[in-house]
Amino acid sequence: MSSANPPSSDQGIPGGHKHFAHESNETFLALIEEQRENINNLVGGNLKLKKVVHATKQVVAGILYHVTADFEDDNSQSAKFSFKLIDRPWDQPQERVFDHQRVE
Repeated sequence: MSSANPPSSDQGIPGGHKHFAHESNETFLALIEEQRENINNLVGGNLKLKKVVHATKQVVAGILYHVTADFEDDNSQSAKFSFKLIDRPWDQPQERVFDHQRVE
């Protein structure tokens, strides 16, 4: 009889949200930069990414990222937003960013 070991806390739940090293993930950072115009259209403004504060990813039909990031406008005013970003390399949707909100 073998005993089943539960997954360790760093493994997460299969199909669930997982933290990842977003600071060094060039694909993820390029995707955010590529979608900056869509982010600006959603939030209204000309924001530049200052720092990704928190990011998780989830494998769905593609990869769904949940991102919280600090942005800065042309007047050096900071704003923090939370949004979802979908990456489906086989599909080239115009808008990959959705479900955004400002975080205070």
